[in-house]
Amino acid sequence: MKYMQEGGFQKNPLMRLTLGFSLGLLLVFWVSGWAMYFQRMDLRPSSVVDYYNGNEAEFRNPQSPSTMTETLHIHMAMMSVVLLLLTHLAIFVPLPQRTKIWLITATFVSALAEEGGGWLVRFVSPSFAPVKILGLLGLQGTMAVLMGLLAAFLLRADRRAALRRSVAPAPPAAPPAEAGRRAPSTVPLSASVGGATLMDISPTGMRLELAVPLAVDSVHSFHLSVGGQAEKVDARVASCSAPGDGHPRTYRIGLEFRHISATMFEALSREVAAPERRE
Repeated sequence: MKYMQEGGFQKNPLMRLTLGFSLGLLLVFWVSGWAMYFQRMDLRPSSVVDYYNGNEAEFRNPQSPSTMTETLHIHMAMMSVVLLLLTHLAIFVPLPQRTKIWLITATFVSALAEEGGGWLVRFVSPSFAPVKILGLLGLQGTMAVLMGLLAAFLLRADRRAALRRSVAPAPPAAPPAEAGRRAPSTVPLSASVGGATLMDISPTGMRLELAVPLAVDSVHSFHLSVGGQAEKVDARVASCSAPGDGHPRTYRIGLEFRHISATMFEALSREVAAPERRE
């Protein structure tokens, strides 16, 4: 649940494997949804009316309320879980906030239209048949977009994990005898963090010097600039200690990146992996 709540699934290989297989099963679910629909109806409103209200010429009986209620009961339970999974994971995909809101809203509204359209045709008016068709197209379309975005996100997460494994670990802290010396940086001096002194940085975290302490496990935003690229990043405080070098008001903060764009991650990886900067 921790990975689902905080979006850490993109950093855990087993979670990525599980979600990858889940997306495969959801793809089968998506394809079978088309098949089940076209076994009963097509994209003509008249076919929707014939299915729900019956057709005497074809000896087709109307759908009974009990049958429709049983179908609704099963579909609502299943669709709520499927759409919760897809839309929740989509929250962590790097898209604009407004795009996410529209995509999530369109998915649930389409699901309600697809399920409610048949009831409207059966018990209100046949003129509501287009609601059923539009609901189906909207639901299948948004589900396809969500699955595609998540698949691409997981593939990019795999590549980022491979890059992290290929990057050399950050150098250890200086021993007590050299406490007065500043730890060497793994990036050029052009890398900087607004409002702080950058000591060390890697694609997964950084160490800073600050005039005030930060609570361990708290999350803060920093303005990071690397190689001419600037970005606002969120990081969790992993450690906070006073250096004990005669500057009691200076604290060394160890930070772990929580949310960082793929572009910034790759920029940091290139900087750290450069041979001339690994000395």
